[in-house]
Amino acid sequence: MMLHISLRHDGILLFRTQLFLLLFPLIIVPVLVVGLISYAVSAQALQNRSTATVDSISTLLNQNMDTTLHQMTQLAQMSLYNPKLLRIVTDYTQHPERQLSINDTVQLRDALNQIMIEDNSIVSVDVYTEGQVTFSQPVQYSVLPAWKQQAWYNRVTQTATRTVFLPTHQLPSDMMERLRPRISVFSIVQTLVNLDTLQPVGVVVINVDARTLEQTISNSQGATDTKFLIYDEKQQPVYPLVATSEKDLNITNAVSHAIQHKQQQLNWEQTDYFLSSNTSLLSRWTVVALVPTQSLLRDIDGITRTTFIVSALVLVCTLFLLFFFVNGVSSQVTLLRQLMQKVERGNLDIQFQHRGKSEIIILGQSFNRMVEQLRQLIQDKYEAQLQRQRAELAALQSQLNPHFLYNTLSTFQMLAISEGNDALAEMSYALGQMMRYSLAAEEIGMLGREVEHLQNFLLLMKFRFNDRLHYRIDIAEELYNCFLPRLTLQPLVENAIYHGIDPRIEGGSVIVRGFVQEDLLILEIDDDGVGMTEEVERRLQASLSYDANFVRRSKHIGMLNIQGQLQRIFGPDYGLSVSRGERSGVTVRIRVPITRDGVV
Repeated sequence: MMLHISLRHDGILLFRTQLFLLLFPLIIVPVLVVGLISYAVSAQALQNRSTATVDSISTLLNQNMDTTLHQMTQLAQMSLYNPKLLRIVTDYTQHPERQLSINDTVQLRDALNQIMIEDNSIVSVDVYTEGQVTFSQPVQYSVLPAWKQQAWYNRVTQTATRTVFLPTHQLPSDMMERLRPRISVFSIVQTLVNLDTLQPVGVVVINVDARTLEQTISNSQGATDTKFLIYDEKQQPVYPLVATSEKDLNITNAVSHAIQHKQQQLNWEQTDYFLSSNTSLLSRWTVVALVPTQSLLRDIDGITRTTFIVSALVLVCTLFLLFFFVNGVSSQVTLLRQLMQKVERGNLDIQFQHRGKSEIIILGQSFNRMVEQLRQLIQDKYEAQLQRQRAELAALQSQLNPHFLYNTLSTFQMLAISEGNDALAEMSYALGQMMRYSLAAEEIGMLGREVEHLQNFLLLMKFRFNDRLHYRIDIAEELYNCFLPRLTLQPLVENAIYHGIDPRIEGGSVIVRGFVQEDLLILEIDDDGVGMTEEVERRLQASLSYDANFVRRSKHIGMLNIQGQLQRIFGPDYGLSVSRGERSGVTVRIRVPITRDGVV
């Protein structure tokens, strides 16, 4: 017993100690594990990011090359829209024995100059025909000899291929050959076709300075130590332009072999390299990014030192914060436990006062809401009990009074018949039938009963208004078995009499019609009373669109209540509409679906 009391008195310290001993290993071990995992993940992520960067650089280089090649291809295709150039090439193809005339030479020079001025990296533009005529602009560069035996020429003139990209090669020169080195170019070959037969008649070759590739690589490479190599679709080197040494030639061949076998790692002269390749869909050239693996792992040593330093700092700070956290949590738990004990003893005037976003504080806030809900529940239960008692008393009274009145009216009817007062007997009977219909519990009844109830009401109104009121009910009996919410027609007719007919000295008439239109039951109440203005019609029609909450707040039986009842039962697409009638009065129209089995 003494031990139990001691534990209750020392409960705060014991809870704090247990929580600290529980959290200490749960924090120390994860910190160490997270540190090691973070190191490994960071190192791997850094390597992946570096390789991804290399991949993106090779992809960017390929995209830049494609942009350049696409621009040159468009320039080459300009010749397809030059009718003079196509005419000259076609003419010399059809007449291979002819020699190039001066006039055609001028026209060819003008046509090719139009291509060259579009880009200053174009060294020359050549035209080769199926005949014996060739032409190069500018003239100091000569065309390729034996062009008809070239594989690329046969490919563009004898197959479906219309554009070919030639790898880097040296451009032959007729003039000043000994005074300057031969220029290296890569070429775009475009087929020229006969406009009438669409058959190949020659080609146009755009020779682009190969230094354009070097500039594109330089723009894509940035400050990285990545090296780039470019191969054509036959794995022949396109860049570097010329192997400067046997070592360069060997590594070029080794990279080509690695690409063919889809290798991503290459060891060359005791150095590991990472390979990233990207093949262009346009030129079919493959760009290879070659980067030393050591450069990808350059920052891992720094990550190692940083990881251990951060882990040590996190560990010290964690232990320091753990003490304050445990102390704060234990005090909040103790306070919450004490409040619960007070609630258990019946004290509901308490509240957990701490603020914040911790789970214990959120639990305390939930405890406050629970106490408040419990207090409100007790109050609601008490008020509900009083209301139930009042409702039971009101229900008993509502059952006694109407039945008493109905029985009294039946007595009046019998007394009137015995004394020969037929009018009073008829009125008593009609009023009794109306009261009996109103006391029924069903929400929906047949249209025939509704018409019968309306006739009883109009009979009483006829006694009151005499010749000032005339009415007619035009509803076919075959519609009497359709269902309609009870007490729908009578309030609307009553509204028409009191607001339309009664204000007129001479009175008026009410016509109730019923018919079927577009598979809908249509009921109309039409009067020739005082009518209404356009403004009143607009406001009244707008009020009929009020939501169900407004209808429930209405304290009288009227058009809004009937509209709410119709739309609640049949849906928002049905209900009442109000308009100025053709007889100077008001027409109220009811649209509901035809229902004959009582199920809506």
